[in-house]
Amino acid sequence: MKMKRIEITLNGNIMPTRTQIYIGDHMKETFRKIYSSYGKILFLVSRNIKARYDDILSEYTDGSTIRTVEVSDGEDQKNLDAYYSIISTIMENSIERGDAIAYAGGGTLGDVTGFASASYMRGIDLLAFPTTLLAQVDSSIGGKNGVNFHGVKNLIGTFHNPVAVFCDTRFIKRSEQGVVLDSLGELLKYGFIGNPAILGILESHKDIADLINTDLENIIELGIMVKKKFVEADPLDTGERKILNFGHTFGHVIEACSSGRIPHGNAVLLGIMAESEFGQKVFGIKDICSGTVRSFMKNYGIRIRFDYPFKLDEIPAYLNLDKKSAGDSITMSFVDSPGHPVMKNAEKNEASLFLRDWLSNDQWK
Repeated sequence: MKMKRIEITLNGNIMPTRTQIYIGDHMKETFRKIYSSYGKILFLVSRNIKARYDDILSEYTDGSTIRTVEVSDGEDQKNLDAYYSIISTIMENSIERGDAIAYAGGGTLGDVTGFASASYMRGIDLLAFPTTLLAQVDSSIGGKNGVNFHGVKNLIGTFHNPVAVFCDTRFIKRSEQGVVLDSLGELLKYGFIGNPAILGILESHKDIADLINTDLENIIELGIMVKKKFVEADPLDTGERKILNFGHTFGHVIEACSSGRIPHGNAVLLGIMAESEFGQKVFGIKDICSGTVRSFMKNYGIRIRFDYPFKLDEIPAYLNLDKKSAGDSITMSFVDSPGHPVMKNAEKNEASLFLRDWLSNDQWK
């Protein structure tokens, strides 16, 4: 397939000021042109990814100046211990300011590696090879990084944009279907807040295999373009970029209260429904999203289990630790028509009570 390139340009006190995003396969020569400008590359590779995709990775890690190190991946590795381990690995390989750090893995490895590259020597260039659809359209784009702390997602972190992101579609085409399905919540979000054409594409396919076989490159590009719009307008997430949190205010709470048993993408689907119904009840914003999400989940065979202890009493505490929280209120995003998001300040106590009732009464079904 012909490689596609998207550039994100950042204004203000952001380093680097540009991120080049490449979508395609067999992009070794493009990567070579980039890494040849560095002294050496420390390439951190998820052990799970290497075991499954070693033939793909070998195309990118075969170079005299590239040092490859296998590391652990997964949400349980998104902590300070993993961060310390990566910093130690960087030191052991004598990485300097003229070198770069690359990673191949999902969003968790990207977040921790991004945090390490941002803080080591106050900033080392980062090259990203996201290997899940969720990471390709979301977490690898925009520079957010960090680790969880005391059960709170992304409590410690910073902004550090990759110099380049390589979205090799072969990783997605060979992924387990469940991993790809967990990515679709973010794509639905992009359809609601930015480009309704994404909704049309997702609704036009009979299942995930059909989507991957016919529209994968297109859906990746469209998703990235939505995120590009908000990241360029608000690089440090102080205003308009908060719209990208649609589905995440409640979604992150649901994910945390389930102790991670509900994966991020499914938590976002629930979050979109709960926030849309909350917006209608409290602000009179017509809920145009919940029906679409329920239909989508049915069509794609997405089933979410709740047959385990769920920490409903901790909902207020998690909302208090949300980065959009201020005093008794929290900034939330809603959608009043396809492609037209709005932000409102909600009372945290009212939001907590609503979410508890919504989950307790199985209103998500």
